[in-house]
Amino acid sequence: MAAPRTKLLVLNAGSSSLKFKVYRWLGASADTAAGAASGSRAAGGAADLQPLAAGLCERIGDPAGGALMRVRDTLTALAMPLPAWTAVPC
Repeated sequence: MAAPRTKLLVLNAGSSSLKFKVYRWLGASADTAAGAASGSRAAGGAADLQPLAAGLCERIGDPAGGALMRVRDTLTALAMPLPAWTAVPC
């Protein structure tokens, strides 16, 4: 059996913003991963997660838009327009 993945990406997409966080899943044993895959709430909690990175893009489609990203203790800011996007029909 393959080793369970130990990183978790959480996305929050709004109409003009995108936020994300990346966590390391600390107690990711085979039993814990199997419980998480089955939807068991006993598979772990917030204490089992270590934040690795976070960021956001705000004011998408506005010339005053920008992005921030924090990885460990380094904060990177981008002050640049973020062009609007449109959904492509599948």
